[in-house]
Amino acid sequence: MKINLNKLYVVYTREKHSERMDVFDGRFTDIYGLQRQFLGGLQPKQIHGIYTTKTEAIKATDVVFKNNGKKRKAKTKKKPLKGYALFSDAVLARDKYKVTTPPKEIYPSRKAAQKAVNAIKKRTGRNPGIKIMTYDSNRR
Repeated sequence: MKINLNKLYVVYTREKHSERMDVFDGRFTDIYGLQRQFLGGLQPKQIHGIYTTKTEAIKATDVVFKNNGKKRKAKTKKKPLKGYALFSDAVLARDKYKVTTPPKEIYPSRKAAQKAVNAIKKRTGRNPGIKIMTYDSNRR
């Protein structure tokens, strides 16, 4: 697919009081015009997208205005997890909070953690070399 760098349509991100004309004015620009805008202070985060056809740019503008300027809600913080986690038997109990990656899953009870170990043992057919230890995500 060839891209014509002499005819680009730029759709900008929406600010708090932006109107449709501020996001996309319907005019095309070329690569040099885009370069001049960057030299003038345009930041990459201010661009929603660059399109090769006007219809694509109009569709993108509709997407930008579909949410009525409402920003997506930030992900809520997960509450700290306490429970039992599976660790390799090479991890010492005093080092369980110093592991480089947190455990993938934290089980609410020792019995649930033991079921997971048994499932691994059944799947692999050998002793997985896993310890069950208490874990609290606040202690990291």
